[in-house]
Amino acid sequence: MTQRFLAASNFMLDAFLLSLFLVFIDIKMDAPPPFVWLVLSGVVAFAAFFTFLKVSYKPGLALLIGAGLMCSAFFAGASMIAVLIFILAAVYRLHMRFSANEEEIESDSRYLLKFILLFGAVLFISLINPAGGKSGILYTIAITAISFYVVSRLLHRYMKYRNDGASLKQLLLTAIGILGLSAAGGVMVYSIIDDTRYALGALLGGLFRIALWPLAFLMDKLVVFLNGLSSEEQKQQNIENMDTQDPVDSLADGANPAAADLPFELIFTGILLVLLFSLFLWLRKTKNEKEEKKEANNIEIERSAVAPLQSSTATPELRYAIVELDIVREAFRDFEQAAKRADKGRDKHETVREWLKRMEWTTNDQFFETYDFVRYGNGQISETKALPFLEEIQKIKEKYLKLNV
Repeated sequence: MTQRFLAASNFMLDAFLLSLFLVFIDIKMDAPPPFVWLVLSGVVAFAAFFTFLKVSYKPGLALLIGAGLMCSAFFAGASMIAVLIFILAAVYRLHMRFSANEEEIESDSRYLLKFILLFGAVLFISLINPAGGKSGILYTIAITAISFYVVSRLLHRYMKYRNDGASLKQLLLTAIGILGLSAAGGVMVYSIIDDTRYALGALLGGLFRIALWPLAFLMDKLVVFLNGLSSEEQKQQNIENMDTQDPVDSLADGANPAAADLPFELIFTGILLVLLFSLFLWLRKTKNEKEEKKEANNIEIERSAVAPLQSSTATPELRYAIVELDIVREAFRDFEQAAKRADKGRDKHETVREWLKRMEWTTNDQFFETYDFVRYGNGQISETKALPFLEEIQKIKEKYLKLNV
């Protein structure tokens, strides 16, 4: 559940990034295109979360969810081209997020930096854009995106560590504190920004007047010299020439009638359909490669009702590159039961790191990282991580639980 929630929230964060590009794209809709995209993306994320929470990820199912729900943009007045663009973006991001494991998803930790840089660039364009009128949409997207980022990340941490003592009260207080301080800071900046701008403008203007005052005499002389280059008679002649100039040939304004006959919209729609079909084939190919690799894996682990007393006990034999997480979980549960029988078990509400530190059982950081993935992840784990983890467990058994296993 934790992994699916993280994938769905990251999909929505990607949607916020893409919505910034839609601000200046001229798409005819009944509502602003960024808002339509965000609402439909939220519905897609919600549906994908509950669907893939019950069944394993399948590209065909992701395509069905993304395409089916994004077609609702027709009701907002979107054209076929706009709907196809929405479908391509939604299906691609769904696959990238839901096909990755939790470790790969958590590795992307620079979202805020990306969003701030992109938002700054788009805001700069909106300030110099003669059309204007887009700053309100940009600020709405930014406030919503940052608030969603804070709440989703805190909720993910709570879901991940609630068994280790994290409480819902801490989550609510932290979220309210962060968002409240941010809102208070924004209101304060908004209330003083105009006065501050006027004060800085007056200060800089005064400094420029003082600094450039010695050049005032030279500037006056330069203006007089430039005005004397052309007489009043020449000015009048130039004005008459401009008034009598022939108008632009009307033929230049006429468009080539052959160009208007080309079905550009149909051509572009066909290209997008080909891209959508190619994307579906690529998703199926990557999924089939993973499934074939999974079917080729064969894992053998020796288990015995009576644990041997000799230190030469063989560790579980892993013959291929992928290991099912359930097998590793079972091995760790056996280790915990063995420690409990030896009166060295883990206390209630005690983390594994605290337990091993209290018992003075030395391990490395990779052991705890693998444990977190084994506990909260699902599916499979690579042999390069599973094998050292199982070997560490076996070493602890042989060294500290030898007489009790």
